[in-house]
Amino acid sequence: MVGAEARSEICVIIERVLLQNGARGQRLNVIVELAAKLRRVRFHDLRHTFASLLLAQGESLAYVKDQMRHSSINVTRRCLPI
Repeated sequence: MVGAEARSEICVIIERVLLQNGARGQRLNVIVELAAKLRRVRFHDLRHTFASLLLAQGESLAYVKDQMRHSSINVTRRCLPI
């Protein structure tokens, strides 16, 4: 379970990222409130989120493979919902 201090840090990080990407107003508040309710975040979940965000921003599968340090592009393809 994620402690209160960790949840607070997660909220700050999420808010910073969303603000940098143009999220404003009510949508931002809803997302931050939902993030505050997180119970457990595994490191592996963060890796998948990182890779998914890269793909959503238009990065190539080869670039994501390199960033994730996967041994082959097939590993990247198998791990992501693309």
